[in-house]
Amino acid sequence: MTNPLTIQLPPKLEQQMLHEAQKQNKTLEHLVLGLIQQHYDVHPTGINSLEEFFVAIHNAIQSKQPIVQAPVDDVYLKIAASLKRSGILLDVQSSDQSLILYFNPNPPPPANPSLPDLDPSELDPKLAKIVKDIKDEDETVRFQAIQAIAQWHEQ
Repeated sequence: MTNPLTIQLPPKLEQQMLHEAQKQNKTLEHLVLGLIQQHYDVHPTGINSLEEFFVAIHNAIQSKQPIVQAPVDDVYLKIAASLKRSGILLDVQSSDQSLILYFNPNPPPPANPSLPDLDPSELDPKLAKIVKDIKDEDETVRFQAIQAIAQWHEQ
């Protein structure tokens, strides 16, 4: 849960920070929050698996939450890099202990990539269902398929 905070900056400091935010392709809010988190060494909580990582991302997008924190993990970093390339994230910051995802408040419309046609008879039955579900028109079914991939990956 995040709480709003209003800070009145002196005009000169605000201009300097706006300039820095623009250089980093961030909003002023994201810049200030990142600096505060870095100063206090904020540790992420609540994400202990790939499934929980996807759930946190899904919830952030649905609720227009601007930030998700997660533990540093190579898989999470790769997913975050992909989300940044797609325009869903404005920025990704990582330290030794935490990964911070900054979501784009105005993400581009979702692309509908063409998924390769796989012969389900050549796949494990559980994977065949996931492949079918990830192509489903229903966003909830697709999200559940992503969760299923995470569970399958962790086995």
